Amino acid sequence: MIKKFMEKFGRDELVRGSFVLLVMVNLYNILNQLFHLFMARFLGPIDYGILTVLFSIIYIIAIPSEAVQNVIAAYTNQLTLKKEDGKIKFMLFKSLKKGFLISTILFIFYILLALFLSYFLKIEYWLFIITGILIFTIFPIPTLRGIILGKKKFVSLGVNMVLEGFIKISMGIILVILGLKVYGAIFAVMLGTFISFFLAFFLIRDILREKIKEEKFKKIYSYSLPYFISIISIALISSLDVIFARKFFSPETAGIYSAASTLGKIIFFGILAISKVMLPLTSEKYHNGE
Repeated sequence: MIKKFMEKFGRDELVRGSFVLLVMVNLYNILNQLFHLFMARFLGPIDYGILTVLFSIIYIIAIPSEAVQNVIAAYTNQLTLKKEDGKIKFMLFKSLKKGFLISTILFIFYILLALFLSYFLKIEYWLFIITGILIFTIFPIPTLRGIILGKKKFVSLGVNMVLEGFIKISMGIILVILGLKVYGAIFAVMLGTFISFFLAFFLIRDILREKIKEEKFKKIYSYSLPYFISIISIALISSLDVIFARKFFSPETAGIYSAASTLGKIIFFGILAISKVMLPLTSEKYHNGE
């Protein structure tokens, strides 16, 4: 069995690319976990508890993003097989335009909700506002990464994700040590996120050179519904506990609980990497009737 796998690994570019992506996605997850470990160490229980609450709220708001990436990847893969990159470009800009509009609405709703959350959770209001800027990346980055994944540019996607994780952890340590505390950790995440966003455009430059060809993606919303339902269930279960801990526990106990909760999710995110690799492979085989 191992011999057959190695033979296929050697001659099948798709298998090699999938393996590389699996390794790099897990490396990205490891960097994320290290970021939390270092932040817990340098910030202390109270400030780290605040940080995890802020990110948990953003994570809940960002629930649709994973569904967006999966759907965009599937459509991109199908259009690539038909050699219709012009339609991919149309889908890209249409998705970015709608994503920006939805993000703006979500941000306005978020800053109003933050007035209550700031009082309810006893967290500085400006921390909510600054963290809320990340809402504007909820749709653009998954859209771009979905196209990269759908084009089966596995190494490029892996590099994009690992670079984000590396910037986040390195700048997070530097800014927190310099005394910026929770603000420093948030700025580090923002820096890594925005750099990976602009890099993603470079990675799909071949698509950007194409002439736009309009297409009606009628089934894209119904297609994304199953993703959305499954992801919202997982996200709520894995995030609400940290928020409630902040409310009902002492600040120090809530911080310790947040650290333990983050460590407990390592296995889940490790397994999640497999689904990212399988998506374009299964989509292509389904399209080919296999």
